[in-house]
Amino acid sequence: MDLKKDDNVLYDPLPTADSFRFAYLKPGVGQDPIECELVTRTVKEEVDSATPQWEALSWLWGARGDLRAIIVNGRKFSVTRNLFIALNHLRLRERSRLLWVDALCINQDDIEERSSQIKQMAFLFHRAKNVIAWLGGGDAGSQVVMRLARYLHDFDTGNLSYCDANMIYILALTFGVPAVESDPSNSVFNYWKIHRYENWNYIDRIVDRELFRRSWVLQEAALAKSLVVTCGTETISWDAFFRAVSLRFSTDRRARDYPTVHQGWSAMQAIENLRQLVATKQRPPDLLELLWACRDYKSTDPRDRIFALLGVSDLLYGHGPSQQLGFEIDYSKPIHDVFASFAMSTIGKYGDLRVLATRRSNRAFDSNYLGSWCPDWASLDDGVSLLYRQHQWSGNIIKYRACGDLSFAWLAAGKTPSMGVLEMGHLILRGFILDRIAALRHTSHFIIESDRLFDWHNWAVWPDQREQARFTQPKDQADPQRQDAFWRTVIADADVNGNRQPVYLRAQFHRWYQKVIESSNTVNDSTVGTLAGIEGKDFLTRMRHVTRGRCLFETSEHGLLGIGDKDYSAELGGEQLRPGDLIAIVHGGPLPVMLRAFDGPLQKGAKRTYELIGDAFCYVHGMVDGEALRLGTKMEDFTIV
Repeated sequence: MDLKKDDNVLYDPLPTADSFRFAYLKPGVGQDPIECELVTRTVKEEVDSATPQWEALSWLWGARGDLRAIIVNGRKFSVTRNLFIALNHLRLRERSRLLWVDALCINQDDIEERSSQIKQMAFLFHRAKNVIAWLGGGDAGSQVVMRLARYLHDFDTGNLSYCDANMIYILALTFGVPAVESDPSNSVFNYWKIHRYENWNYIDRIVDRELFRRSWVLQEAALAKSLVVTCGTETISWDAFFRAVSLRFSTDRRARDYPTVHQGWSAMQAIENLRQLVATKQRPPDLLELLWACRDYKSTDPRDRIFALLGVSDLLYGHGPSQQLGFEIDYSKPIHDVFASFAMSTIGKYGDLRVLATRRSNRAFDSNYLGSWCPDWASLDDGVSLLYRQHQWSGNIIKYRACGDLSFAWLAAGKTPSMGVLEMGHLILRGFILDRIAALRHTSHFIIESDRLFDWHNWAVWPDQREQARFTQPKDQADPQRQDAFWRTVIADADVNGNRQPVYLRAQFHRWYQKVIESSNTVNDSTVGTLAGIEGKDFLTRMRHVTRGRCLFETSEHGLLGIGDKDYSAELGGEQLRPGDLIAIVHGGPLPVMLRAFDGPLQKGAKRTYELIGDAFCYVHGMVDGEALRLGTKMEDFTIV
């Protein structure tokens, strides 16, 4: 065959807005050249067809510079090594296989086509006969995992043909199913008791594969009616695979302590949860919460952090991102423009400022292009906003309303906006200064949460004795009001499920506090932390979540206690929260915001400008439910750069 190599002239323009391409993967084995033929179809043609015949591939691109050659429409065509391996494994021996693969079916060099075809992906993955989650080439360990998952599925469904005594012990000791009694005299039992750790290690390694943390896999896997997992030559249904992995982690909870394993397992749970939302037609409260829950997923193009999830909105909300947010998927826009326009679209749609709640350390883009107000979806860390419940997929955001009824009024024809105007890249917010930060207490010197909590308690409750040693109990009686303000502040006045004003946690706090007092004179610091952890588990869990990477502060005018993001350290490129920083109430702000005025004299007619600090929002006790509006402070405009 006379082959020509010219990837750029391979694609003819798609004839209609609802057109797309399929790839026929031709049969072959071993070292046979990989050949594909592209064909064009339309959404209408496929909707009218009785049964979809194509399979959609969910895969990881891998290194863009590591390329291999295949044949597409009679021409040499470059693909990444990952795709080359996938196609080699997926092709059949005797007949062609109809696939949709983004790297083949979309002209990646045509920005306009990329933007338009992304809008077709929800249809292509939801309608596909199968969605194939390609984990990569297999090895001995992955074969063990896939086969064990298949045996477990057979056992669960009553297919006992493989389930001899040997297999029963393998399943029982690896997954805890079925339950068996310990039998030290049985050599088979003892053998698999030893080798279960090897099986667990194989499962951990496959869970750690990067595909599960890829942004696009969320949409692709969630929309699939039939999702299969393929690793090398082994294929199994997603349900069977997820069941095996979930049992492994319920059998050995210590595995969750390993960061990479925990990340992979959390990513798999997010995929399953999103699949359940789509299958049952339940809706998350809004697209912004969904995006926030999936913030840890990776993408080569930072814009895909947003674009990858917008495609599910058709099924979850009944309409696409354009109708829902007034926001278009457009790869021709620079990254910072996409981030800014998405933020403004969500502000206008939802009437609040939740989208601003992202930590501002280690920003990936120069501040000349991305202002302090604009979330940098390319470099989100694992810190969690005070606005969101502790667990993913747990429902609505926590119901704070610091701005009371001052919702976000968007710019409308013939009306004067109260906030949210974008001028030369600056966000104009309307509100008033509540107070200034007078003093801070940081977390950096405390490894054990209980130690930090005890130190913070004394600092907050006895402000005139702040120079005392950390574990020296002041003799004066604690002021009940300041003590109440303290424990509510360190949990941001909500429990782990997001329930506000959790009175039941007061008793847990006092039990913990009494335990520490009783033991502080007789045990070392580490033991105090250990003893304290015995009591009030719910309280300490919530406190750990709220205080991580944050500092306790007191305001200058009203003496209010609060907790805000200290942005870890200057080493990460963030600004430390410091005395003199401003606490403001703004229209549409569920919590008070942290501002810092830019220093220096103002030119005549110029406005004072500010930057947002930390993750924008902070908790200020007694000022998160509209109470500050009763102060009667005059409103002003803040120009946020």
